[in-house]
Amino acid sequence: MIQALSGQLLLGLINGSFYALLSLGLAIIFGLLNVVNFAHGALYMMGAFAAWFALERLGIGYGWALLLAPAAVGLVGVVVERVMLRRLRGLDPIYGLLLTFGLALIAEGLFHQAYGNSGQSYPVPEALRDTSYAVQRYSFISLEGFVNAKVIVEALQRTGPQPTRTAFRQALESIRNLDLGIGAPLSFGPERHQGLDSVYFTRVEDGRWVPITDWASAIAV
Repeated sequence: MIQALSGQLLLGLINGSFYALLSLGLAIIFGLLNVVNFAHGALYMMGAFAAWFALERLGIGYGWALLLAPAAVGLVGVVVERVMLRRLRGLDPIYGLLLTFGLALIAEGLFHQAYGNSGQSYPVPEALRDTSYAVQRYSFISLEGFVNAKVIVEALQRTGPQPTRTAFRQALESIRNLDLGIGAPLSFGPERHQGLDSVYFTRVEDGRWVPITDWASAIAV
């Protein structure tokens, strides 16, 4: 149980670090250049894709990819500043905001068109692999896969015998209060694609995943 809580805390720290890095970059750029850089997140995304492209398409090692990705994004930033932002120097910051907002929309649209809206997978780099790791019978990864599979099966059943992309999406958006067995009902909608707004805690009992309802006994175990 302590291991599970530690994992959640570590995940929260990692995500919090991402947001802090983005916020600091936005504040520093505005403070030094008087530019509200709405493309900051898009450039961050481009750095992730640059590292992935170096790993998967160019066969560059993990360490080199981490060094080359920021350099590549920095070069893009230099081009944007020299070609576009420099022309707005001395003007109202709203012009820089509109420019970078438009650049962010263009970048996100291009990458969405090329790669879709799902994450790109890649093998664990050799430098980060744990040779002593053994596949566990029960893990949070397998639980997430099982939960996602239940949602997909439910949507396919609602789609009918002739599934299409539109019908599948409409079927997903029609799901209300679906019981996944994790103590947190799932609901979608045309304007609600997240599904769950709460964190669910589970543990293994007699070979089954069950929601944690009694924290005192769970911590004692």
